[in-house]
Amino acid sequence: MAIFLAIYSLICIYFLFFIGNKQKDGPFTTLRLAYLYTLVSVGSFLFLYNELSSYWNALTSKTAFAAWLLVAISVTLLLVYQLKYRKIALPTNQIIFQFRQFPIRQKILITGSLLLIAVPLCWLALASVPNNLDSNNYHLNRILYWLYHQNLGHYPTIHLQQLYHNVFAEYLILNTFLLVNSDKLANIVQFGAMVGSICGITLLAKELNQDYKRQLIAGIFLLTLPIGIFESTTTQSDYIACFYFICFLLFGFKAINPQSTQPNASLALCMLCLAFGGFAKYTIFIFALPFALYIGLRTLQRRGITYSLIHLAIALAFLAIIFTPFLIRNYQLFGNLLSPREDSRLFAERIPAEAHSVAYTLSNIIKNFALHLGLPFGAYNTLIDQIILTFHQWLGVAIDDPRISLNAYFTRFSMHEDMAPNTPHFFILLGCTVFLLAQKKNKPLKWIALLSLIAFLLFCSIFKFQLWSSRTHMPFFAIGALLVGGVYQSLNKSGFYLSTVLLLIAICLVCGNPSKALFPTRYYFKKVSAHIPKSICSEDNKQLDVYNLVLNKYYLPLDKSDCYQIKKSFSYQERSTIFNQLSELGYYDVEKNDNIFSIDRKKAYFANHLQDYNDFAALLPYVKADVHNVGILFKKEVGFYHYWAALNDHVDKPVMMAYIRYKKEFILLPNAKKAFPYNYVLTDNEELLKSTIPNSLIENIHRSDNLFLVKLNPIATQMYLF
Repeated sequence: MAIFLAIYSLICIYFLFFIGNKQKDGPFTTLRLAYLYTLVSVGSFLFLYNELSSYWNALTSKTAFAAWLLVAISVTLLLVYQLKYRKIALPTNQIIFQFRQFPIRQKILITGSLLLIAVPLCWLALASVPNNLDSNNYHLNRILYWLYHQNLGHYPTIHLQQLYHNVFAEYLILNTFLLVNSDKLANIVQFGAMVGSICGITLLAKELNQDYKRQLIAGIFLLTLPIGIFESTTTQSDYIACFYFICFLLFGFKAINPQSTQPNASLALCMLCLAFGGFAKYTIFIFALPFALYIGLRTLQRRGITYSLIHLAIALAFLAIIFTPFLIRNYQLFGNLLSPREDSRLFAERIPAEAHSVAYTLSNIIKNFALHLGLPFGAYNTLIDQIILTFHQWLGVAIDDPRISLNAYFTRFSMHEDMAPNTPHFFILLGCTVFLLAQKKNKPLKWIALLSLIAFLLFCSIFKFQLWSSRTHMPFFAIGALLVGGVYQSLNKSGFYLSTVLLLIAICLVCGNPSKALFPTRYYFKKVSAHIPKSICSEDNKQLDVYNLVLNKYYLPLDKSDCYQIKKSFSYQERSTIFNQLSELGYYDVEKNDNIFSIDRKKAYFANHLQDYNDFAALLPYVKADVHNVGILFKKEVGFYHYWAALNDHVDKPVMMAYIRYKKEFILLPNAKKAFPYNYVLTDNEELLKSTIPNSLIENIHRSDNLFLVKLNPIATQMYLF
């Protein structure tokens, strides 16, 4: 019932914004603007609901239902009021007529984008389970605790990032849990943000006087961004942050437009979106800084000092309202506003760079750019590695200097949701930037290009290099979409061909996402490329004996190892023969069945770390119907959402999981006092188990390779501090 109430409210809110704007713009502009206003207003409402409910420890499905009921009644009354004074009708005929006027190429691109990219991604977001590794470790793990404690307060954990990493994306996802009491709608939030980002970037192109053809190219460029395609069906935060960044730019440029009819409202929305974008991911503040200064200076120039100071105060008020509750929770636990102090036992990581110079900035710029150079060709990637290493030797900077790097750099091509490169888009953007700078016209686009490069320079100077940063670059590529659309406006047919190529690449990514594949694309890619393993290993000696009988002329057994090493490099024809023989032996069975339709739901939660599933699945038969709750006694600093989801699917009843071992600094937290009864313990360390839980409490222990499931005699509530 609650979900239908929310859907009804969203539709009414959309109609209200559509009505209020339809006399000012064309039908397609009105449709897009109404969607953006709806997302921003609903995001603001959910923020207020979450914080107010949390204050009263009332973050529950009942209060969520009541809140949405209040919204539904309010928007219904507003809609009825509007009906008395306006004739409401969707401009269906105008939309159809305007679409028919488009050239055939544009019709093909729009239809293909919707049917081949947007619709499949929407279906994947709804049909697949949230199985991203970061989501399992902290994005969704923190939501479990919020639901259990019925507030947003900090709680005892061994994975500190669950507490102090930005939370606004999880605020939004939390409400899907409250509405349906499951994670079935969790992925749809990022998909909605993707649609909003595309609407926003095309409207921003329109604000810069780009026609519908250039808007379409900009939209397709962003729609087909590889990391964006993967992000759009996850419960991470990057597309949500990117959406608010784009809205910040759109409303900011609207506010400084001399022809703007509502500069005050646009500027307020600009500042609100900046605050929410930073609340979703701090890097948004860095990317937004040059643009914020530009918008501020233009506002000062056009409106004067008094007007500018008033709106600066409004911006600071938005930041204070949105961040204060979260920063207070941080300060109460860490004694610091943003994260644990470095001299604290709770300190986990240092993301800001520890050294600054022109050479260090150049080092991180080249490494961050190189994240988008990877291709599925080993020799090419090795060449890029050598070029970057030579560049660093010339700079006199160690390529992996820990003061400016969290991870060792190497060039790679990855289809992982956290770190996929945007290689084709990077080369297109690079070429368009060079072409743009060579032109004498397009001054507004040149300013945007300059501001975005300054933002990227700041990003590379302030933060350490990380291998997964390709997703934090999404705002940079969103701005790049404007540049690409602006350049291709004068190139006629080439814009259509470019868009077609990007759509074809995107279709492969949509269908072949390893975490939620529509088709076993990995298997067919390996088959076409005749990809064979350099070594074959197995714990099953009988299976290895079979491989040896068939492939002994291609592979050699290794001494003191259950592995067979390839003898030499083979031709394509020889590799095809080896591949077919391995396939017949069942070596590629996992890849053959790698699709969302065949994978078990419990297993799907572990798609990015299947070894964890194998360990946990071996223990699930020992979890009986008498399970109350499960205590987590991990030594590794990881989350457990995937274990919780698989267990609840297995026993078909609500079961809670929580850490029962944590540092003593957490003991004073109000939520630390809300212990729950548990009669099972899941641990990843036998020595930790023996030193923590008395033998008198243990009824039996079941083991898999890396996990231990402990059944306790009594129901326990003991917490173990260290």
